[in-house]
Amino acid sequence: MVVLIKPENKKILSALESKVHEYQGRVRNLKENMPYMDPFHSDAGYKSYIGTKLLKHGKIDTEKLSWEITDKKGEIYKDLYDNAARVLEDYIKTGGKYATGGTGF
Repeated sequence: MVVLIKPENKKILSALESKVHEYQGRVRNLKENMPYMDPFHSDAGYKSYIGTKLLKHGKIDTEKLSWEITDKKGEIYKDLYDNAARVLEDYIKTGGKYATGGTGF
């Protein structure tokens, strides 16, 4: 796991804010279209949660945050969570150079 730090670069920060907003929209869509599923435990749900926390607090330890989620929700889907943290880290550090299969940064 990694420690994520809110980017100082205004271009990357703006792109991150937009991306988190996009993830929040995906979570809303999941809630509307799949009411039987907890969208929190989805790829978009984890990215939205991690990104929102990062923007609010400026720095987060993704391992500690995973423990908080487990305490709060009773479980965590580790593969999805780890991927979400890695994608956000890539966005912050490289502008999404290594992210594949998504809508881009």
